[in-house]
Amino acid sequence: MSSEIISRYAPARFGEVFYRMMLSWHPTLVVDLGAESGYSTYWMARGIRKTEELGRAFGHIDAYDIGSLEQAQKILERDNLQTYVSLKQEDPIEAAKNYKDKEVWILHVNLHNTAETLRKIIDSWDKKIGYGCLLMFEGGDRPDIRQELETNQIINTKYVYGTYFDWPGLAVLLKKTND
Repeated sequence: MSSEIISRYAPARFGEVFYRMMLSWHPTLVVDLGAESGYSTYWMARGIRKTEELGRAFGHIDAYDIGSLEQAQKILERDNLQTYVSLKQEDPIEAAKNYKDKEVWILHVNLHNTAETLRKIIDSWDKKIGYGCLLMFEGGDRPDIRQELETNQIINTKYVYGTYFDWPGLAVLLKKTND
């Protein structure tokens, strides 16, 4: 099953975290930025499918990458998860224009993340994330990302956050206001 998916995050068991987030949050719209390998998309799609089977919510994932999405497509088709995911080859930062304000329940980001990536994500996507919804940012234990989390005015005004796990780290930001 998922053991064939190559990801540097697999040893940290992020897949299980993403799966459980879907079960806990019951999102109707998840946006996955950086879906090339398919690892995170796969686990979130499994969680969406299970949530639907339990009758809790009917969710969908829009997964973006500028690279090839063939590997992600094969993994999703292999486990019959393709109906829960739309793979889109588009710049993940620019893709924010495709969404209404407060429409996104969970935004997952894995774009070779740096502090600059986090700034771009916040600038482009903040208004798209609804109150009480999540931004999951992989690589959150990097010193430059930690500093950005601590000093970014939008983050410190609109979100509560924590970084979980040692390397590679996962910063999870919960939107506390839409103001």
